[in-house]
Amino acid sequence: MSDHTSSTPETPAKSLSRYRWPRPLIVRPFGVTLVWLGLGWVVGVLLAPALGLGSMFVTVAGVVTVLIVLGGIYFVLRPPLVLALTPSAYRVHHVRGSGVPGAEWSDVDTAQVGDTVAGQALLIELKDGRRSIVPLLLLGAQANTAAKDVHDRLDSAYGYRPYSGSAETSGAPEPGDS
Repeated sequence: MSDHTSSTPETPAKSLSRYRWPRPLIVRPFGVTLVWLGLGWVVGVLLAPALGLGSMFVTVAGVVTVLIVLGGIYFVLRPPLVLALTPSAYRVHHVRGSGVPGAEWSDVDTAQVGDTVAGQALLIELKDGRRSIVPLLLLGAQANTAAKDVHDRLDSAYGYRPYSGSAETSGAPEPGDS
């Protein structure tokens, strides 16, 4: 899921692009949590009378259940942020072992997709040798869009423009011309 709106060479990049965890990575653990919560209710209802916890169990378990369900719904509707891009910098969020958490585009040497121990990742190498690692799994279906957005913002930071003409229309000399 992304809060990203695309840009073209004719329109400048948006001021901020946000890429979030894909919902399936949130829904799976939420589903497992709900199963364990249901089992807890079954066990609690069976054991509460034997332990003399009748109404107290229902009250505490009810509050805990509501909080867990509301928290899960919040994270499903608004997954955690993974990558934020601005015209001047990038920032990696909620990724353990991501390396450098963020930097200015002027400090970035290269950005490419590469293999890591954890699978394919977007590797943003800084001029000083440090790097940021964003696993593509955490970008889900937005991985290609995010990688292109990083490249576009890096190109823009260095003043690169897309090539849109031929040598004849650009006024550049043809090979062999003197």
